[in-house]
Amino acid sequence: MARRGAAKFSPGTAAAGALSLAGHTLHQLQVEGRMIARWFLQVDTQPEIGEEAYDAGAKILQDFFQKCSRISRSGPGPLGKQIVNCFLDGGKLEDYDELIPGV
Repeated sequence: MARRGAAKFSPGTAAAGALSLAGHTLHQLQVEGRMIARWFLQVDTQPEIGEEAYDAGAKILQDFFQKCSRISRSGPGPLGKQIVNCFLDGGKLEDYDELIPGV
């Protein structure tokens, strides 16, 4: 979820998502005074999806990114290489957070 300008999320509003590659997930979100349900923000909690289908989709994404990352491993700059290597090494969300200052 992007925010305009320099707006930051308050501590505790975002947590590690079910898939580290996807980053953080929000517990709740208010848009124009209306609260957005948690299951809109966390795909793995949606009744039509569930954890099993989410995990299967996550595996497809990881396999795809792994294939693409191996191809472009030498292309990105220093930070990009660190991020790709983190992914290929099975990095956890905390590992990605350490690579990006201010997260």
